[in-house]
Amino acid sequence: KTTVALDQVDAGPVVEQVSVIMGVHLDLDRNGDLVSISINPKEVRRRREVMAIVGMGRDTQSDVAARHDDYLAMQDPHGAP
Repeated sequence: KTTVALDQVDAGPVVEQVSVIMGVHLDLDRNGDLVSISINPKEVRRRREVMAIVGMGRDTQSDVAARHDDYLAMQDPHGAP
């Protein structure tokens, strides 16, 4: 684990962490000012593994994102709304 501290003389103690992506957190003081950035390499690696499933599927239709309702209706025209 690594924490990169920012050079801020008036920064207070860390009171809140905001997750930017899995494994990377912004450490904020009570005023909401950025104090440091924390990085957990184990979580970053896990994020890569989890995100590897995105894009695995292939679709022959290039407009599925724009016409998703039409494609769902084609699969089950009598489906519940």
